Amino acid sequence: MSVEGARWRGAWLALWALGWIVCVVLSLGPAVPGAVPLFPHADKLNHALAYAALAWWAMGCFATTSGRRWALLSLLVLGAAMEWAQGALTVDRQRDGLDLVANAVGVGLGTALGLALNLPAWLEARFRR
Repeated sequence: MSVEGARWRGAWLALWALGWIVCVVLSLGPAVPGAVPLFPHADKLNHALAYAALAWWAMGCFATTSGRRWALLSLLVLGAAMEWAQGALTVDRQRDGLDLVANAVGVGLGTALGLALNLPAWLEARFRR
């Protein structure tokens, strides 16, 4: 089951849009002063997890192959646009090609997870009980 025929389709799509907004705000907002990474390049894990979550959710929000393809392609474009914007529009952030790779890896992982478990459909099934 996909969200296309779901009772709460609008809510699921709104949550996906909210995820985009959070991603943009966190990508372009000021860096957290004094934040110490847990390990070298820990921010790459953050990038991968954020884009994996968005891709996983997208896989449940769109039923058709075409819809999913456009959603996932749009996430890859978002990742590239955010990397460009960090270098061009912020003073305390910089472009990083490895961040772009982490974004793409996250989209791939989220897609695989979405094929295995349709999260919005699973949640709807749980709420119906």
